[in-house]
Amino acid sequence: MNNYKVSVIIPSYNTEKYVEETFESIKNQTFNFEDLEIIFIDDKSTDGSVDILKGYEDEYDNVFVYTSPEGKKGPGISRNFGITKATADYVIFLDADDVMFPEYVERVYAEITENGVDLVKSSYCVDVGEFTFPVTQDLGRVEVSPDDFTVLMDFNYLEPWATIYRREYLIEENIRFIEKFNIHESFLFAVETIAKAKNGIIILDDFQCQIWRIRDDGLHNRTLTEQDLEYTMHCISEMLLMVANENQPLSCIRKLTDFILSLWSFDLVTSKEPMEIINGFTFATGFKIDPESISDAFS
Repeated sequence: MNNYKVSVIIPSYNTEKYVEETFESIKNQTFNFEDLEIIFIDDKSTDGSVDILKGYEDEYDNVFVYTSPEGKKGPGISRNFGITKATADYVIFLDADDVMFPEYVERVYAEITENGVDLVKSSYCVDVGEFTFPVTQDLGRVEVSPDDFTVLMDFNYLEPWATIYRREYLIEENIRFIEKFNIHESFLFAVETIAKAKNGIIILDDFQCQIWRIRDDGLHNRTLTEQDLEYTMHCISEMLLMVANENQPLSCIRKLTDFILSLWSFDLVTSKEPMEIINGFTFATGFKIDPESISDAFS
């Protein structure tokens, strides 16, 4: 039996145009490729992506391809299923259309194993098609005490990606993605993993580990419904309760509240043209983006 060090869980839905680049970025990690357990969960794709994934599974002993559970669909469901299949001590979530920078796994694995924290979060880049830009607060490396997670209540830390988790922590605390809906379930998961991290968290804000791609045909670019609004309200109440129940200071609750106010605004701007996305991103999150820093050449 292989003793993998890191499980990379990758939900995939109609990613034929992107998944080869994603897989190459995993293969090109400075971390030993054979120490990675690569778990793809196909969410009942209708394009040729499944054939590509099956090809990887046939070629590499450490690649495993599953189909999301019968009668269920959505990235949260696929990620939960991936957690049940993972065997490594540490877990990373990656979307099948995103790209890892070469030192991603090596850097975060060293931090989490050497410091014994529950998770390590890094900064990342956002690809909106015409432009790619970094998201950072210029904090450098920060060791965050479980007594006060205020610094983490910002957009660029409240996502499940760009993070390595101790798998046993997720299991012990029974932390999973909510499966009822596909809007903001990732934020809810991220807040819960932060709020319950009794062993602390490390931020590598000066280290951009991956590119998050906003696709024209992705979940972020869909027409919002009244049900989406209902689910957003549910997420808001759950996130506030999680932070309050862990006795976080008022500053943490206030900062989370500011973030929550941005959620609906961000939903509304992600279907705009690239520069409008950037302007809306700045409005929604408070991060000012220098146009000179925007580049399509992060590679």
